[in-house]
Order: sequence, then structure tokens, then C-alpha cells
Amino acid sequence: MDEILGGVSDTVEEKRLELVTDLAEVSAATEPVRFRQIVGNIVNNAVAYTPAGGRITVTLAGRDRTAALVVTDTGPGIAEDERAHVFRRFFRGASSGQAGSGIGLAVAAELVAAHGGDISVDSEPGWGSRFVVRLPVDGPEGSVPAFIGSSQARPTVDRD
Repeated sequence: MDEILGGVSDTVEEKRLELVTDLAEVSAATEPVRFRQIVGNIVNNAVAYTPAGGRITVTLAGRDRTAALVVTDTGPGIAEDERAHVFRRFFRGASSGQAGSGIGLAVAAELVAAHGGDISVDSEPGWGSRFVVRLPVDGPEGSVPAFIGSSQARPTVDRD
């Protein structure tokens, strides 16, 4: 997680975003490279769509044999008629106004499903978005739980 969040630090600083993290030490049945891709796609999306001075919150917690990652932003939000399509490849919202191919969230959703988990979005135009990824602690037979938390499992707030 530290590596992923560190990868967006320049843009966070440039846009003067507030990045709040609360990362518990959690393990889940994931392939670490793919987990980084899931988180990276969702966090990069939040950074891209959150306007200057906005806030992004990333939390990771374990409960009921499930690891839950929640990424919340204060971006423009997603219209109700577009929410059902955000996990579809090449979908670009009518008001996206951002560069990109429209595959990041689709890839994240496909990887989450491949790990036996689920992903959802709750969003309201004008209020931002909340993406939730749930991954099982116990995966398919033969899988090995992997540590996915932060080496510094404590809440942090980064802002100048």
C-alpha cells in the first residue's frame, strides 16, 4: 500500500489534495501484484477526478473473514445512469473531462472477481464517490493469504 500511495504523491502535492489513510494489517487471498493493480487503478482514478484542494480517504480493514478496501473522494461524483457502467471496459462518463482509456476500473473489477471478491461504487453528483473492494481472507483451494496492509498500519494525514 505504501508503494501505491507513494506513486501518486507528486500529483497529490500538485493538486494540494488531502490524502487520509487508515490501513490495518490485513491478509487476504490475493496475488500481490494484482492487488497493487486493483488499488492503483482505484486510487489513480480518485486522484484524477478529485479537484484541487479535495480529499481522498483510503481505508483497509478486516472483518468477518473479508478484507475491505474503501477509497472515498470528493470528486464530481457519478450520475446514477452512469454508475452501472463504470466497471465496463472503455466506458467514459459524459462529464469525465479526464484523459484516459476508460479501462482502469474495468480491470480492477475483473481482478477483484478473479480473486473471489466484489467491488461496488456509491456516488452522488456533487458529493464524490466511494469505491468498496471486498476480498475473501480464504481464497480458492491452494491459494495463500497475502499481507496487503501498510508497513505503517496507522492513520495518517498528508497535507502541507
